[in-house]
Amino acid sequence: SGRSFDSSSAYFDLPAGAYTFTVSRSDMGTGSFGFRVLALDQAQALATDQEVVVELDQTAGTAVRKLHVDADSDLLFQAIAPAEYGVSWRLINALGIAVDSGSAYYDGSRKTYAAGDYYLILQGARNTAQPMPVNFRVVRAQTLVTALDIDQLEQAQVLHAGDRYEFKFSTAQAGRFLLDSLT
Repeated sequence: SGRSFDSSSAYFDLPAGAYTFTVSRSDMGTGSFGFRVLALDQAQALATDQEVVVELDQTAGTAVRKLHVDADSDLLFQAIAPAEYGVSWRLINALGIAVDSGSAYYDGSRKTYAAGDYYLILQGARNTAQPMPVNFRVVRAQTLVTALDIDQLEQAQVLHAGDRYEFKFSTAQAGRFLLDSLT
């Protein structure tokens, strides 16, 4: 397909065979370029809840990690030591569809992912003079469920990024209620 050489990386799901990748300039100009074709199935495995350090530089371009999700899971991308501005990430599924993305400078939001294989694509800013370390973890978030008693003070603490509480209650009769936020 015709696309800009500087546009984001492309995903190909190819059967065994011989292929040709052609590069030309639309303006008949000249100039240098560089690229790699990465085999996603050979990407290093990524475990959840473990710190990962990836060093991006111009010679390596993009870093890829493979993440397997066993069952529907709530995950979030957590920046540990924020990278320089310009480092971004995308999570694509086995079909090559981007299901999440963000900046390595900020934590991502909690999202639910279906079981399957995913690829975390980390890309640094172009024209970087020195390597850029990216420290992050993919966190498996928990949902903590507890019973709520009407008129009783509930106190808790979220201990891990992405975790959330669900307080459940029921009433025998219809009525009006007020959430009294104390902290």
